[in-house]
Order: sequence, then C-alpha cells, then structure tokens
Amino acid sequence: MRNAFVVFIFTSLVHAIVVSAQSPLTMDSPAPGQFGLNYASSLNHPWRLMASDDLTLWRYDPAVTVGNGGVQSVIKSAAGVERRFWRVTDFPPDAGYKMTAGPYTVAPFADESWVDTARGYTMPVRIYAPAIGQGGAPFPIVVLSHGLSGSIGAFDTLSAYLASHGYICLMIEHDDTRTLSRVARPLDVTFAIDVLLASPTHPLLAGRVDGARIAHSGHSFGAFTTLAVLGAQYHITDNEASAIVSYPDARVKCGVPLSPQGATTLGLFSGSWDLITRPSLTMHGTLDTAPGTPVAITRRQPYDEMPAGNKAHLTLDEGIHSDFSDTGIADHGNYYSRWYFPAMLAFLDTHLSGNATAAAWLDALTLTRLSSGVVLLETK
Repeated sequence: MRNAFVVFIFTSLVHAIVVSAQSPLTMDSPAPGQFGLNYASSLNHPWRLMASDDLTLWRYDPAVTVGNGGVQSVIKSAAGVERRFWRVTDFPPDAGYKMTAGPYTVAPFADESWVDTARGYTMPVRIYAPAIGQGGAPFPIVVLSHGLSGSIGAFDTLSAYLASHGYICLMIEHDDTRTLSRVARPLDVTFAIDVLLASPTHPLLAGRVDGARIAHSGHSFGAFTTLAVLGAQYHITDNEASAIVSYPDARVKCGVPLSPQGATTLGLFSGSWDLITRPSLTMHGTLDTAPGTPVAITRRQPYDEMPAGNKAHLTLDEGIHSDFSDTGIADHGNYYSRWYFPAMLAFLDTHLSGNATAAAWLDALTLTRLSSGVVLLETK
C-alpha cells in the first residue's frame, strides 16, 4: 500500500508537494470553480484520495478508482475550499480476505448458565472457540447478542467461522420479558465481560481470554445492544420526556451492529450516536424492514450520525431483516454471509489486532467490487 503525495490548496494558490519519487499526484483546473486531482495509476490497483485541513486528521473520499495504468482524474468543486491537503492511497489489486474457514479446528460448542447474583438473573451462554492444544492463546473475544426474544443459537454459523480464525465467541441470551429490557441488555453484556475477565473455569475459556481485545456484535435488538455498550444515548422509556440514559462499557473496543434501529425506536433520537467514537461496522439490507422499522434505510442512521473516524457501513442489496442471522443463512445459503462474514472479520482483525492488511482491504472497498454489488461497503 502506498500513500505519498500531497497537494496543498490555499484560495487561488496551488502548490503540489511531491514527497516521494513515485507516481505523483498533480492538479489542474478543468473548468471555472473546479480542480482536478490527477494520479498516474498502476493497472488494476485501486486508489483513493484522502483529505485533511491540518495534516493531522485525514479522511478518505467516498469513492475508489481502479487503476487503468494511465493518468486518472478526480474532479472536485473549489467552492468553500480555502485550505486543504490531499494525498492518495494506492492499494494492492483486488483479492479476497479470509473468505472461507480459517486454520483453527473449532471445538464443539459448549453451553453454560452464568448467574448474576446482583441482578438475580441466570443467563444462558454458548461458547465457540478454537479447539484446545493448537496454540495462539490468548484469543480476542466477540460477545454476541440475539434479536428480540431470540436465543443463543442465533449466530452458530458466524461464531464457528470466527472461531476458525482464532476468536472466542460468546453468545449470550437476553430475557426480553424483563421490565426495561433496553436497560438490562447492555448490563448483561457488562456482566458477561466481568465473568470472562474473572478467571473463568471452562476449559475453552480458562487462560485463553485476551481481556484487552473484546468486541460486541448483535442483530436487531442485539444491534441496539452493541451501540448501547459503545455509548449510544436513549430515552429509558418510549416517552420522549423520560430520562436519557447511557450504559457504555469501555472494555468493548469496537462493535458490529447488524441491522440497527434509527430514531424514534426504542427511545432513540437524532443525536443518540453522537458520542460513539469507538470503531463501528454497521450493516443493513435494502429490504430490511421489521415491526418498528417500516423504512429500511433508517437503519443506516446510526452510521450517518456517528462521528467520522474508524466507521464503516455495509449494505446488502435486497437483504431482508433475517439475513444477518442463521435464519437467513438457512433460507438463502451463503448468498450474503460469504461477503459480510469476511467484512466483519477484517474489521475485527483491524481494530482488535492492528492488522494492516485487513485495514487496507476495507479502506479499498474491495468487497463491493468482488461481490459485483451484492454488498456495498462505505467507510468514513
């Protein structure tokens, strides 16, 4: 991966600063009020512009261009641009990222019941992990939450895939008949993490948990739960005059909310996600409706409103609500999971393990092209 060339714009004055001898980024003015950023591309190498106002905080442009071996241009409007720096990131040619099961043999899953005496709640859990004796421990952790009134079997296929790549997956069961389940759920996650970090005795967990690398993921109400532990704010009841609460858990380093809700559902409102600065990969389908969410596109509102930086969103073309769980896999095979499983793994590898190859694969938006538009990846 290469990112080397910077262009500085200050009102009408343009300076091109070449900081490497390779394929420079240049500028011209193709029409009044516009400027073009030109890059001598490499054949089949995707490239993407980044912009900064201070040379410290850099943000990617939305689009990626696949190199044709010649000079390619991106046209920008000069309106409102008084000072900006640009650079280009050049990525390797498109290839898959851990598209199938990984190198670890996965142990048979284990079910337990964990008792939270402080809250009087007995929580069923299911553990997927690499089989004992293969090395690699301690492993990163993914805690998973099912949707409304679901069960611990909602993510068996996903958990087995992640475990084969060196993750311990803990599916937890939420009793949604409890009063104020929207409050109880993030506390369930916090309790589960407490147990994981308190020297668990089950052989699949004992001495194998990396407490510094914990993520959370969930579907539907489980996605709400993910965003809650990342720091979302919401009304404690459906009454808009009720108290606004938040139950973040700082031990969760990143999250993958699958089909989350937008404003007006579960006490959420525009601004609920303003304080989420930890990495997040949200997903939704274009036909992803359900009770309380009659318009599918509202499910991307958390992504749209979260602060930029380490955020990604994956859209499943014609995906429905159940396509993010084993129910959808049973109905449609791996039509979607063959794409969103690797997206999730690359995201986790990036933000839990600092895997630069995974980060570049996501930033290049490779998945959109590999899937021929079955899924659409965005980052900000």
